[in-house]
Amino acid sequence: MSTAAAPAFNPSTAQTRLNSLKHGATSKQLFIPGEDPEAFLSMLQENFRYYKPVTEQQARLVEDATTAHWHLARVQRVHNENEFNHYSAKPDVLDWSNQDMDRLNKFDRYKTQAERSLQRALHNLLAFHKENVRSRQWQQLHELRKQKFEIQRERFELSQAREARLAAKSQIRENNVANKADSEIRFAKNAVSSPPQTPQKPSQSNSEPSQQHQSAPAPCSSEEIIP
Repeated sequence: MSTAAAPAFNPSTAQTRLNSLKHGATSKQLFIPGEDPEAFLSMLQENFRYYKPVTEQQARLVEDATTAHWHLARVQRVHNENEFNHYSAKPDVLDWSNQDMDRLNKFDRYKTQAERSLQRALHNLLAFHKENVRSRQWQQLHELRKQKFEIQRERFELSQAREARLAAKSQIRENNVANKADSEIRFAKNAVSSPPQTPQKPSQSNSEPSQQHQSAPAPCSSEEIIP
């Protein structure tokens, strides 16, 4: 039974791993000794609140940009520490050896690579962020249009209800006028069909007794009869 051959030893790879453990500038680990994971999580939450990813792919871009920012801060910190140590040990630049210069240039390259990685991550991040902002703006405009149409609809319904009330009041007034006119016409017709009655004169027979009574001689008293 054959076994897989062991990978050949690569001195450059071993040296890179050793350097990453020493200063952490090329370490692929998210956290190295001396770093605060809570600071990274706080940065990640802030980026999620700001960029508001809506898909899994967008969430990964937010994580990549946050990690690139975190790594750049690490490289910058290591770069500053390396320069400080060099200037502290050899304040005069003329005393620097080629190895010292190579080491400084190497950290400059680490910093440049970290900055480019962050720029690429931010470019991808801002691309979808602008799209999401446009989408949210469109949704806001759509909501404003809906509210505008809703206000116009309510105004139209109020106008229709007011016109209906005015029409009902006008119809009531017309009905009252018509009813009053009908009442006056009926009253006039009743007055024409039944004229007022004149009082009747008393008949002749009824008046004769009163005349006889008035013309009858008054009875004579006893004194007038006796001579």
